[in-house]
Parts: sequence; structure tokens; C-alpha cells
Amino acid sequence: MHTWTLAIGEQFYLFYPVLLLFFKSRRSLFIALLVLTFASLILYFNAESAMFRYYFPHTRFFELGAGGLASFAVNKLHKAKVIRLLSVTAMLMLLFFSKQFNIPFIYKSPLITIATVLFLLPTNTPPLKALVIILENKFVRRIGLISYSLYMWHQPVLAFLRYTLNPQITITFIICFLIVITTLSILTYYIIEQKFRYKQNTSTFALFSFTGTLFVATTIASLLIYYNAGVVRPVPELDIKSNGTAVRNMHALYNDSIYKLDKPFLKNDKKKVLIVGHSFARDWANVLLQSKYSDNIQLSYIFLLDDAPDAKERIQDADFIYFSPMYKKEFEILREKYSIDTTKVKITGLKNYGISNGVFYNKERNKDYCAQRVTVLKSYAALNNDYKKEWGSRYIDLMGKVIDAEGKVPVFTPDCKFISQDCKHFTRAGAGWYARLYNDELPELEVNNK
Repeated sequence: MHTWTLAIGEQFYLFYPVLLLFFKSRRSLFIALLVLTFASLILYFNAESAMFRYYFPHTRFFELGAGGLASFAVNKLHKAKVIRLLSVTAMLMLLFFSKQFNIPFIYKSPLITIATVLFLLPTNTPPLKALVIILENKFVRRIGLISYSLYMWHQPVLAFLRYTLNPQITITFIICFLIVITTLSILTYYIIEQKFRYKQNTSTFALFSFTGTLFVATTIASLLIYYNAGVVRPVPELDIKSNGTAVRNMHALYNDSIYKLDKPFLKNDKKKVLIVGHSFARDWANVLLQSKYSDNIQLSYIFLLDDAPDAKERIQDADFIYFSPMYKKEFEILREKYSIDTTKVKITGLKNYGISNGVFYNKERNKDYCAQRVTVLKSYAALNNDYKKEWGSRYIDLMGKVIDAEGKVPVFTPDCKFISQDCKHFTRAGAGWYARLYNDELPELEVNNK
């Protein structure tokens, strides 16, 4: 997953020489790079989604461009020690205290980039002795030698250990993780990196034969997996099959299918139910659609009230309004703006079923496989309790509905289907199970009060 960064780097290294060809003077190259870097930064802030902001070269160019701009200031930086000290302080503050200062992630990346560039900028001024001791000792230098291998190994090993050893990152987990990736990195450094890095160590034919074979093999395997929607074996607990019937993002498509209900209410005798908010609200809509009340209700969905021109009309028409989880102070802003009748309102609850379904799936041979339960993450449990205290009977406590005395919730429905595909949102089976749990608890939806 993390190797996309290598593509971003390679694309930059292909593009950068083209700039040098077209802008041969130092001044023109600086201006061109400055314009492109700021243009990339603007695209980064205005990307239509987090995915576009995160993965694409034009939205990440500013980070590499900043390094290119910094090269123009080499050996010209005054008070370098002070600047380096400030940049280190800024990096530490951003890494460890951004939540306390309420700095959104979208701003953290550019700020960390600037701080890192300033810190690494070479100058004629000797660096601080403390930094020399910390960054130029033998241990750090040796870590630097295997840093590329460490980068390549860390993500797959992290994922594998969380699937097989423990989904929680504990001290023991960290120690095991560091031992494994360090060992693998040393091996690949000497067996692969050093073998192919220098021309005298291997022939051009051997290099291209090795890399070409790997390229063909991985490409064919990737295409086969892609055309089978990423499914390599059946997962009946998720209603996923590997015989060509798999559908890419099938669970996300199910959750997002409620978008088609983003339309005004029709005039009929059915209960008019308005669903407002993010995916947790859409999950509740799926519960209602699988409940015994489905024939008695008419659903309408709005993601953001501010984006719906007819939001006020739908709010007035609705018999009941279900919002995704929020604090009362957030709701009060909406209530005043849209004249919402609070007696119509309920808040849909949070959900959490651990960190990774892979941990449960790996126990498929166990006798109690379908009876597995998991402790709700502390952050979700705390937030859920906050909402319950604030909203009381108007809060639909989905976690409280199934939690036991030990603070654990089931992973599977009674017929051994995963309740959630990602530990947060309902599968079709999960929504259906919750629908059965709430079938006798929403009597207000049975008869139209209008």
C-alpha cells in the first residue's frame, strides 16, 4: 500500500530534469519551481477528497518542490543554528501536540514539510553539537543504511502482525515489530540492495532479468486480483465469493446506496423519516429499511443540510429526523438555523467492533469462531457515553444494545455473518440483525401521527 510514494518520487525525478532543460538560468528555474510548488499547494488544499489530496503527484509536488527551492539557499542561510532549533521544535509540536492546538491534518503536512526542509538545509554554519551526537552516531548511521529496506518492510509486517499477533499496538507488539523489520531489512540490504546497487556486483543482463521477471509476475498477479475485485478466496461470513461474483467495494456501495434517497418526500400516508449526516446515519437508514417498519415509512436522506436547497422543507415535512452522532452544541446551531422541532429528533449511535476483522477471520478453525466478541475501543466507548449522557432517551445506543458486562460486543450475527466489514459500518447482514433487535422498539413508526 505504501509503495505509492515511490511512484510519486519517481514521477518528480522524471519531471525535474525537464524543468532544467526549459529553464536554464538559475533565476528562471527558481521562479518556475516556485510557481509550480505554490500551484501544487493550492491544488492540495482544494482537492475534492482526501484520496486525491493524499495520493496524486500534482497535490504532493509541493513537498518535493520545497526541497528543490531550498537548494537555492544552500550556504546562504544565516543564523542556521537558531533556524534548525526552531524547526526541530516545530516538528515535535506538530507531531505530538497538534490535537491540543486543534491543528487539522490538512495543515500538518505542509507545516511538517517546511520544518523538515529548514532542518535539513545544508549550510556553512556548523550544526549544534547536540544534533551531531543524536543524528551522526554509529547507531543512527547504520539505521540510515537500511532505512530504505525499513520503509519497504514496515507496512506489510505491521499489517501481518496486527492480523495474526495482536490488533492492539502494545509495548510487546512494538518490540516484536522492530525485531522483525530490522532483521528483514538487514537481509534485504545485503542480499538485494548491495547486490544490485553497484554495476561491478552484477551484470546488466542479470539485473534486467531479475527485475523483469518480478515485474511480469507481480503485474499478472495484480491484474488477476484486480479483475476478481480484490478477492483471493471466498469469505462466506461477508457474503464474498471468489468465483467471479465478487463486486468491488460491495459493502461501501451498500452503505452509500442511501444517497439515492436524497430527494423530497412524496405525498402519501407513510411516516416521513428524514436521515441526516454521515455514514453512521446511512447505516441506521439501512436498519430501518430491513425492519418491520419499512413498509410504513418513507425515507429521505441529506448528507449536509447546508448543501440541500430544500432542507427546511424536508425538515418541516418529516415526522421523525435521525441525525448522525453529534453533541448538543453542534445540534443547537442546526436547530436555530433550520427551525428544527426537537421532539422529532433522535441521534443514531456509534458503532465499533474492534480494529480489524482479519484477527477474527484467522480463528476460523476454532470451535467458538462465530461466538467471538471484542472489547469496544476506549475512544468509542468514551464518546458513546458522552452522547448518551447528553441525549438520554433520544440517543439510539447501538453499542449498549449488544454490549456485555465485560464491555465486549459480538463480531458475528447469530447466523455467523460479520456485523461489520470494517469494524465501523454495517454489512447487509449486520443491518438486518440490528433491524430485528429494534423491531419492537420503534412503535412510533407504526402509525402515522399526521
